[in-house]
Amino acid sequence: MHAFLAEHRLRLFPDEMFVDVFPTKRGRPSVPADVIATVLVLWRNKLRTSDAPQRIFDALRAVITES
Repeated sequence: MHAFLAEHRLRLFPDEMFVDVFPTKRGRPSVPADVIATVLVLWRNKLRTSDAPQRIFDALRAVITES
């Protein structure tokens, strides 16, 4: 799983996928969204309470299906 995420994280987790999870208007976070998403795969509390809690797994499923 870690190797897969390392290879595909930019494709799986584009910044625009997480605009609603990190809505701050103070500029771009210091950690890119793809890195945050990779961490969220393991610690999903923030996603679990969002409007689209399955977005990570939907993205993973799509990439695996294409491969």
